Parts: sequence; C-alpha cells; structure tokens
Amino acid sequence: EAEQWYHKSLGVLSPLNSPAQLGITKVKLGLHYYKKKEYLVAADHILAGQAILEKEPSAGFFHATGLYDLARVQLKLGKLDTALELAELSLSWFEADHGGSEHQRRIAQLHGLLSLIYFRRGESANAKRHGQHFWKLLKNFDPTAAQVLGRDLEELEE
Repeated sequence: EAEQWYHKSLGVLSPLNSPAQLGITKVKLGLHYYKKKEYLVAADHILAGQAILEKEPSAGFFHATGLYDLARVQLKLGKLDTALELAELSLSWFEADHGGSEHQRRIAQLHGLLSLIYFRRGESANAKRHGQHFWKLLKNFDPTAAQVLGRDLEELEE
C-alpha cells in the first residue's frame, strides 16, 4: 500500500514546479525498497531522485540525505568504494555549514556508516576514527534516540 501512495504522490508532484519535493519523494520511495531489501530497485529510485535534486540549488539537505540513503544501498550491494564516496560527500555537506545540533543525528549516522565501510575495506584506523565519532555523538542523544541510532547501524551490518 505504501508503494501506491508514493506513486500517487509522484503523480501529483510531477506536473507541479516542485523539484525538491519530487526528488525527495523519489528518494524516499527508494528507501522503501531498501527496507524491503530490494536494493537494485532502491538504487534506481534514489538515483532518479538525486538527478532531480542535483539541479535544485535549494535542495541541499534533501540531496545530502539522498546521498546517505544511496550510500547505504551501495553498501548492501557490496559496492564499498561507491558507498564510501557517497557517505563522505554527504558528511561533508552536513559538517561544512550545517554541523549544528539540528543535524547531529544524521552526522552520527554517517560516522557509523563510514566506520562500517572502512572496517569492511580493512582500514581499521579509519574505521576506529569514525566509530569514535559515532559513539561520542551518541552520548548527546536521549536513550530512545541513541537506541534507534544503534539499531540503524546494526541493520547496516546485516
């Protein structure tokens, strides 16, 4: 049923001049397929959304979020180099001008993801560095949020 609603949303947004909303909706449809473990379909939808978001200067947050989502998909597909590049790019956006408290959750998620990517690449020093950032940031969250972040990272390890 969720797929039907996403497709309905895409139909409503397509004729409007709302590229940011259209792009992030395509990205989140891809995230839906990611959760269903349909990684190739997820990648296609996220890439379609990213193609729109890259052309929209006001959609930086959505674009950086899409990069994170696509990095997770690429990790699941075993494409470590691509996942690393996407995660680093996303992190650079969030840390460059947007490192304040409003994006600490995403920054923590990215450090956790990067730690896992580097670990799988056999780069233990980088894995440890990003893991330490992840755990340091995790201390700033309430217990429920910290538990969700930890569960998200465990899901990536599967």
